Amino acid sequence: MAGLMTDGAGRLLIVQPADTDDAALPGGHVSGTEAAPDALKRSLREQLGVRVTVGTLLAIDTYTPCAEQPVALVHLYAVDRIRAEDFAAITFRDQQICEAEFLRPDQALRRIPERSRRLVLGALHAQVTGGIAVLEDGIPLVHCASAGLTHAALHPAAIPPAVRHTG
Repeated sequence: MAGLMTDGAGRLLIVQPADTDDAALPGGHVSGTEAAPDALKRSLREQLGVRVTVGTLLAIDTYTPCAEQPVALVHLYAVDRIRAEDFAAITFRDQQICEAEFLRPDQALRRIPERSRRLVLGALHAQVTGGIAVLEDGIPLVHCASAGLTHAALHPAAIPPAVRHTG
């Protein structure tokens, strides 16, 4: 599962995992019997040292498991906004993450892999419309309006440039 985290300017938090060149949304995996929202809270606390409130489920993507993608289900949740002082206090506690930055949605979408891009687009659209995006192998099953990329709520002109934190 992953969290769609924004700052007060509408930028998305993107992290750089230490073990890959691909940027990602912050998140993790469920351990044992924990619920996905609880696992997300734990993962963000372990990875970034932040305590968050997990909100609405925005998107679900089911994957056909394979060697490169052993996770068969991804939940993407809205997470409360990160304040500037909390962002400045981020620490990369478990060394899984080496960088975190807030980017405008269009910049963030260019940094993450295509499969994740479609999930994020669906989640952003769901956030605006109040629905849940449902995808299978990265392909929307429920129309998620690709025109959402130009929707003013997703890309307001006033969003400032990237803010980077490297610990």
